[in-house]
Amino acid sequence: MRAQEKAERAAQIRERASGIVAGAHQENGFRILDFESETMLAEILRQYDGNENNTMSFELDNISRSLRDNALVLYEALRMYGMLASVIPYGNSAIMTVTESAKNYFENKDKVTNGGNRMEKQVKIFISHSSDDVKYVRRIVEFLEDLNVPEDGIFCSSIPEYGIPGGEKIFDFLRGQFDTYDLHVIFVLSKNYYNSIASLNEMGAAWVGRNEYTVLLLPHFPYSEIKGVLDPREIATKIDDESTINIRLSELRDKILSEFALNKINENKWERVRNSFIADMLEINLEAKVSKIEFS
Repeated sequence: MRAQEKAERAAQIRERASGIVAGAHQENGFRILDFESETMLAEILRQYDGNENNTMSFELDNISRSLRDNALVLYEALRMYGMLASVIPYGNSAIMTVTESAKNYFENKDKVTNGGNRMEKQVKIFISHSSDDVKYVRRIVEFLEDLNVPEDGIFCSSIPEYGIPGGEKIFDFLRGQFDTYDLHVIFVLSKNYYNSIASLNEMGAAWVGRNEYTVLLLPHFPYSEIKGVLDPREIATKIDDESTINIRLSELRDKILSEFALNKINENKWERVRNSFIADMLEINLEAKVSKIEFS
């Protein structure tokens, strides 16, 4: 009986995967993966160490829940696409062999869709965050305004004037932003962020699109908790790290001014903007702690 159930389950997985692959479209003879399969492939390649045998152990722990829940179907779809030569799932991991097509997929896709050259797009800052951290995010938007970033250069779903217009479907509008603009993504990381499926999907989309990004850690969120497609070894801006925050914010300022071709800010004004921003972010954290204590 168990063998029969297992066979039926495997047949269902193959059928679902086949439907996904059949729906993929081609451009100039190149088959483009569906969004979920593409995101899963990006996760696989991130964990691949580049060994000559192309074999690897893939861990599901640090990827979004939607990918984890659909992993078996996506494995099968990637095998049908020709991205995986073999895959053996076990527990929360899988032993797999990636193909040369998989290793070259994103480079080849870029050549087919953009002729090897990325089209010149308008720069826009996208603040990827959890809605539970909206107080911090509002202050981040004000910081960008102080740098004179234009209104049409910011997208932040929690702030009405920078968010999603009425009547628009959230997912379609978000994907349109990635397609239309040269997005610089600011990841506002916290425990709330990693508890949000929507936020993790945004992280995956930014990784697939190879967007420029900045990692901003809210107070009391440690470097060691950075997970997903973001590399914890990369430099991050931690609000309550007194030893590095001034340097990191200056680097962020210079990057933004360069991206938008903005005039350099007077050093005295910059110190006021920077110090006010840090103080306000720490105060928001203090208010949150007091509120939690009072509630308890």
